[in-house]
Amino acid sequence: MRVSEPCLVIGRKGNVGQTHLMIDGSWPTDTTYYVLMRDDIDPKFLQYQLISRDLRRLDSSTATPSLRRQDLESVPLTKPRLAEQRRIVEVLEDHLSRLDAAADYVSAAARRTTAMVASARQRLVIEASVSAATLTVGQLATVGTGTTPSRSASNYYDNGDIPWVTSGDLSQGTLIGAKQFVTDVALAETSLKLYPAGTLLVAMYGEGKTRGTVAELGIPATINQACAAIQVNDEHLRPWVRAVLEANYASMRRLAAGGVQPNLNLSLVRRISIPLPSAADRERLLAHTSTVLEAAASLHRRTHTVSLRQAALRRAVLAAAFNGKLTGHRTDDEVIEEQAEAMA
Repeated sequence: MRVSEPCLVIGRKGNVGQTHLMIDGSWPTDTTYYVLMRDDIDPKFLQYQLISRDLRRLDSSTATPSLRRQDLESVPLTKPRLAEQRRIVEVLEDHLSRLDAAADYVSAAARRTTAMVASARQRLVIEASVSAATLTVGQLATVGTGTTPSRSASNYYDNGDIPWVTSGDLSQGTLIGAKQFVTDVALAETSLKLYPAGTLLVAMYGEGKTRGTVAELGIPATINQACAAIQVNDEHLRPWVRAVLEANYASMRRLAAGGVQPNLNLSLVRRISIPLPSAADRERLLAHTSTVLEAAASLHRRTHTVSLRQAALRRAVLAAAFNGKLTGHRTDDEVIEEQAEAMA
């Protein structure tokens, strides 16, 4: 149905509680609610106030997030005079604009960190490839995979204590724990293999950015069929092989082929090229890359902390605005800080 008047569209299914102000009207779907504006309500005042109430907490579903109409209608709202509503919006947007500017700086810093890591890894491969012998993963390591034991066999999973790793777990980098476990029976009756700590893993397929992700087992573990397990023959070469595989993330994704969801396979993984410069050059390149990665990790931790702080301040600003504490005076920053600490 076409709504020609200005309205506020609120997520009912899926994106519960998300609010969008549609000044020129809209075509609300059956997964949303829409609220028409009264003359004595400033549209932005209503939108910001609903955002401050965090409608996501009203999710009533255990599957698809859902917001019931009666729950939405029961949300308590304040309605000062129209002039006061507009003054609150003006002061609120001034504070939010500053937070938005800070968030832009944080996002830019995060992008620079990502670029810094990519550049260091690219340098490692480029310099290593100059006048160096090139071998393949298959020549340097034994490559295998795992399986997913039948879910219908409860004795494969119930009370299991053997770590079982999937491709979605590889984003951790070095795996020192597992989310899922299998039993000794599963290990004995299926094609599962218990790989030792130090085994390198490559995600052969998976959602989003998973495919091509590299990790290393910090504990003995089994894996599913979406992972390739690489056991480097010479332990001294393991850090180098891992570094080259991580540097080749993008090229490994391009290697994937077939179907709607392109996948790697064991044959492709075995054919991945690994330049092998002298031990001295490997040590130098690994040291440089390690320094950059440590600096990047430190920056990432800092930007993450700042992002959490910004989110807390945003909630505090909204709460202060609709608790009658945001005045537009010099003490606003103090009020917001106090509110953020109280909500932490």
